[in-house]
Amino acid sequence: MHTCTQDPVLCDKVPLLSVMGWADSPDHLLLNHSFRVLADSGTEIAIVLDGSGSIDPEDFERAKAFIYNMMKAFYEKCFECDFALVQYGSDIRTEFNLQDSWNANATLQNVQNITQLCNVTKTASAIQHVLDSIFNESQGSQKNAAKIMVVLTDGEIFLDPMNLTTVINSPKMARIDRYAIGVGKAFNKPNALSELRLIASDPDESHLFRVTNYSALDGLLSTLQQKIIAIEGTAGDVTEYELAQTGFSAQILDKQHILVGAVGAYDWSGGVLLYDWVTKIATFLNESKEAKEAKYGYLGYSVAVVNAQDGAWYVAGAPQHSMTGKVLVFKKDGSKQILQGDQVGSYFGSELCSVDVNQDEETDYLLVGAPLYHIHGEEGRVYVYQLKNGFFSCVGHLSVQAPSAFARFGFTVASIGDINKDGYVDVAVGAPLEDRLLDSSTFGSIYIYNGDKNGIRSTFSQRIRAAEVAPGLQYFGQSIDGGFDFTDDSLIDITVGSFGNVTVSRPVVRFDVTMRFTPERIFIFHNNSIITAELCFNMSSPLEASHPIYLSCLHIFLNFVLLQPCDYDCFSSITLKVSYQLSNSNENMDHPAPMLDIYQEPEAYFQVPYKKDCNNKAICAANLTLRSQTQKKLVVGDTKELTMDISLVNSGDDSYMTTMVLKYPRNLQFKKMIPKVRSWSGCLVQNQDGKGLPGSESIVIHSLTDLLVTGEITFNKHLYEGLKEENHRAEITVVLLKTQVINTLPVVIGSSVGGFLLLAFIIFILFKVNIFVDMVTSTCHSCWLRSQ
Repeated sequence: MHTCTQDPVLCDKVPLLSVMGWADSPDHLLLNHSFRVLADSGTEIAIVLDGSGSIDPEDFERAKAFIYNMMKAFYEKCFECDFALVQYGSDIRTEFNLQDSWNANATLQNVQNITQLCNVTKTASAIQHVLDSIFNESQGSQKNAAKIMVVLTDGEIFLDPMNLTTVINSPKMARIDRYAIGVGKAFNKPNALSELRLIASDPDESHLFRVTNYSALDGLLSTLQQKIIAIEGTAGDVTEYELAQTGFSAQILDKQHILVGAVGAYDWSGGVLLYDWVTKIATFLNESKEAKEAKYGYLGYSVAVVNAQDGAWYVAGAPQHSMTGKVLVFKKDGSKQILQGDQVGSYFGSELCSVDVNQDEETDYLLVGAPLYHIHGEEGRVYVYQLKNGFFSCVGHLSVQAPSAFARFGFTVASIGDINKDGYVDVAVGAPLEDRLLDSSTFGSIYIYNGDKNGIRSTFSQRIRAAEVAPGLQYFGQSIDGGFDFTDDSLIDITVGSFGNVTVSRPVVRFDVTMRFTPERIFIFHNNSIITAELCFNMSSPLEASHPIYLSCLHIFLNFVLLQPCDYDCFSSITLKVSYQLSNSNENMDHPAPMLDIYQEPEAYFQVPYKKDCNNKAICAANLTLRSQTQKKLVVGDTKELTMDISLVNSGDDSYMTTMVLKYPRNLQFKKMIPKVRSWSGCLVQNQDGKGLPGSESIVIHSLTDLLVTGEITFNKHLYEGLKEENHRAEITVVLLKTQVINTLPVVIGSSVGGFLLLAFIIFILFKVNIFVDMVTSTCHSCWLRSQ
């Protein structure tokens, strides 16, 4: 932490840190009004109450009520005021001192608990007691604090061993402003009135008050307030801390420290107070007070804490700085990094959020909101800064698919914990004016951005509109918080504020779906196979029984009926698809209804295998041996037909869905296939006992598998030029897709008949055009001429 002796710019002496918080009971507002800071400053008010016997008990209660109301009004207006109360009568008693008054509720309760002392009127002794025991530094009084004494009495001093004049003229009375309040007719006497005037500071017109009875005291409240707690001490024409609005933003660091914004300090240039609960010392962080561009910058409009490797950094936003806005990062070593906005009027820095995505207790990202960022009309934007190597660098911004005009996206940004249970922290962003132009009665949205191993996803996973939550919600998303379990269901909740309402998020759940089959496999070729399936849903996100999700296992009967014989695949597993969704009831409205994780498909697939004979093994291990041979050599240009014999032998477990493909060169033409089965009969896939190709059996079959044959080819050297060798070794592959023999006789007969009909048609056409007549006449004429 910097001290003022280290850096006079970063650290400036402040009069007081004022914070409002809640006590244990929400019905009582705790005003921790006067946490002492580095400077000896503030206002100390000592009340001297006459409790002598001349005051009726009813009037004493009225005097207590007047003091109670005065202090309560001062607490609300004067955040820098400390109080002490001394009652005098038969004794001089301190009811509470300046340090006790730091707890406003307890102090006001002490006023109500005061009991009257009665007897004599020792006014001078009571005033001396204030000088000795109240305005004393050992009792918590600050040296340079403004000191005020208010004396409330009903008459003349009686049986007081001390002289009033001596007490008033004491050097300790210097710089103490005294107010005297006289009640009743006793001050019509010259001596009593003279004592009252001596008690009050000059001039009497502004320091001496008289009322006829205790019931009239309440009429003095407004006057006293204006005189005692008017705006105090300014440095020339520039206000310093008088309008600081300390607490405009706040961030708790740990049990000992709190960071609060003071946007109005130094003519609204603003700053940040780092307050230590233990030492009661605060450090003021800001820009140089002489920086002209800092004026009206509103530094402290938002604050955040960054956990870096070298310790805590303090971050503050100044949305009006230089018109574009900026963010100041106060580092542990005293240096500062500035993140500058890039658009005039965007209010860059009005919202800050530090995010530890991987939950390693070190900040990974800083999100900066600019809710007035303008494209078509104040759509808003959230900038993403990554902390790396001791500096923040901008890596982009969170995207919205269709930004809504005047949505003010980024008005609120909050780290909401790991809501989807994937181990990475997620983020929520509010757009409280989204859809307002469409429906002025229900508007506002929040967006959820999930974290993963690569950081924060730039696209949102959920967009929750006010209209989807409840009708009539306005400014939905104007405040967001999360990371806590408010509903005691072991799930992280998100709270979203809207005008007059607070909404709690719905939990996200994931299901692990399992299915068990009895029996575990289907018997092949049974006409009916009935299998019992047990379908179970297990939820990976823990939900208490209070949520309307009932997890159990369902028993389903599956009936497999063989309608026709298998002609291809009778051995592949049957796949079952299970789809599911949540059905929310309205029976229990005490907890929000859960919803499914959008990153998990609401479906599952399961397979039911067929039972195979593999000698009680889970996987069948076949041992196939393939042999082939040709009856003679293939002589290109000479051999007209080549016959190949293929032998497939299985010496292992049964082989299912066995397929053979025979490939052959394009210059060969397939003629026919002749299956020859030895020691086994029936189709490969339709045997009666459910087996495929049995072990220790053999089958010789033509062209049913991938076959690569290495053979010797003999060429006729007289038919080929340049041939050096007669014999060559080559690979012959044959592809056979169907076991089918081609019958060429119908093709030959059909072609002949078609050709004859075409010839007859052509002759008929020629005859019609007299071509044949001319040709016959010419021929006969020629013959006649030659015969002559």
